[in-house]
Amino acid sequence: MNRVSTGSPVLDSVLDGGFPAGSLVAVTGPLGSGKTVFAANWIYNGVGRLGCSGLYVSFVERRKSFFENMRGLGLDFEGLERAGRFRFLEMVTVREIGIPAVFEQIIREISDVKASMLVI
Repeated sequence: MNRVSTGSPVLDSVLDGGFPAGSLVAVTGPLGSGKTVFAANWIYNGVGRLGCSGLYVSFVERRKSFFENMRGLGLDFEGLERAGRFRFLEMVTVREIGIPAVFEQIIREISDVKASMLVI
């Protein structure tokens, strides 16, 4: 079975090399437990090191804040976006545009960037 690295050698060893390719993984936990940092590291590893393309959808964090916070962790998502292999989709206005429009936009963005990795 093909696996996708989590970006963490320790976690990869526990998971026999990473997440199964094509799988859906739910990361849950309380506020401040590291969900965003974990997901960002995973997609950054896939896009930056493994040559995948990715889409990160946020219903809470603004684009500018995400890029600044990740830059502080040494993750240059802006560079990946300039290279055309990553896109950040800010969806903090979901109530204004409605759920069907949100799904349509996510699907459109997946297609545009040819995303093989998705974080929501």
